[in-house]
Amino acid sequence: MKHFFGVLTSAIVLASCAPDAVTSAATLSTAKVWLQEVQFNVAQNMNENAPVSVKVVIVHDADLYKKMGKLTASQYFDQEPNLQADHAGQFEVFSAEIVPGQKNDPLPIDPSDVNAVGIWVFGRYASPGPHRQKIATDRIVQLEMLKKDFKVKTIKP
Repeated sequence: MKHFFGVLTSAIVLASCAPDAVTSAATLSTAKVWLQEVQFNVAQNMNENAPVSVKVVIVHDADLYKKMGKLTASQYFDQEPNLQADHAGQFEVFSAEIVPGQKNDPLPIDPSDVNAVGIWVFGRYASPGPHRQKIATDRIVQLEMLKKDFKVKTIKP
């Protein structure tokens, strides 16, 4: 009888959860997207005083995640329309235009599915370099927008 009530309680708890949480619990998936917000700390001399386009890319396919991890930001920005066409539904993009000397609001992140392989951030700087970082299972991160590149700083894990 105790076992029955344990199963019943578990079923009630799972039924009250969001659909993604139930799916995640049922499949024991470990890859999660917890990111809710990206904040920006902009250096005065960021990108030689020019705006930087930022793309936060949540990837739902393992092969595509690996492929994107090999791209520089310049390559990503050039290939984004083709990637969208060839891999529709396998990733989603959140965009911001960061302007030096202006108030840059945080970028809210509201993924369509919390079960994803991972997250890449690309920044379109004028200087050469990969300008690509990955984000772990953090809820809020800050991008330190520096002169020639950016760094990811965890605000809330």
